[in-house]
Parts: sequence; C-alpha cells; structure tokens
Amino acid sequence: MENYIGQKVSHFISLESIGYSNVENTLKNVFDNLIDGGIFYIKDISFVSNPNEEEQENLTYWTNYWKYKTYTVSEMINKAYEIGFKLDSFRNLHLDSRLNIKTFMDTLKDNIVPEKYPHPEVGVHIGTEFIFQKKKREKWTNPYI
Repeated sequence: MENYIGQKVSHFISLESIGYSNVENTLKNVFDNLIDGGIFYIKDISFVSNPNEEEQENLTYWTNYWKYKTYTVSEMINKAYEIGFKLDSFRNLHLDSRLNIKTFMDTLKDNIVPEKYPHPEVGVHIGTEFIFQKKKREKWTNPYI
C-alpha cells in the first residue's frame, strides 16, 4: 500500500502490517488511490497511552526486536486526519485493554531468537480496528498545535 500504483480502488485492507511501513507514506498513498468515499480498514495493535516506565521499556524492546513501529490510537487517528481521512469507526478488540502478555509470550517460545522482554508480565498493546473513509473536505489541521 505504501507504493501501490494503479487504478483507483474502493477499499484497502491492512492486517497487522502498518507498523512495517512508513505510516505517513502509506496513508497518503492509500488516500490518493482510493475513490471518493473509499474505505481503508486497519486491524492492528496500538500501544497504551502514557506508558509507565516498565511499559516504556517493553515498548522499546518490542520496536527493536520486531522492527515494528506501533502507534497509540490518537496518533493513528491524527496521522490519518492530517492526510484527509475521516474516521468512520474505531473498536478496541480486547475486553481487557492490555494484551495478555503471558499468552503472547507462550506463542513465541519456539522462536529462533528468544524474547527477553525487560518486564514479561507487563502488557503494552491493545488490539484495534480503524475504519477510515476518504471524503472530500477541507484539509484538517490540528487545533492543538
């Protein structure tokens, strides 16, 4: 999606992959290649807002280990709005807003390079779902900047 060139389309879908791209380039290219009214569906993880010290250490480890840039919900929405998208819906996909780190770590036990999270008992991610829509409107500017 970051480099897509082709005819305008009605939908783009990103499933747990947006953090491997340059998110600004991806959002811009998707926006440019959607028809008016087109949908960009993103199912991914977001990290907790205002992480404490242990959460921040885990986030730093996550980013370095997986080479995956994760955003807070508000960061993702602001980046999309700056490009021109409208948020149609957002959903937190976890009943417990923090990913169960023990279950997650259990799934990684057979990795070739083992995880060594500084605080393996501390979860920092939430499953999220965004549906953005391309709508003709004036360019959005952040009133808080």
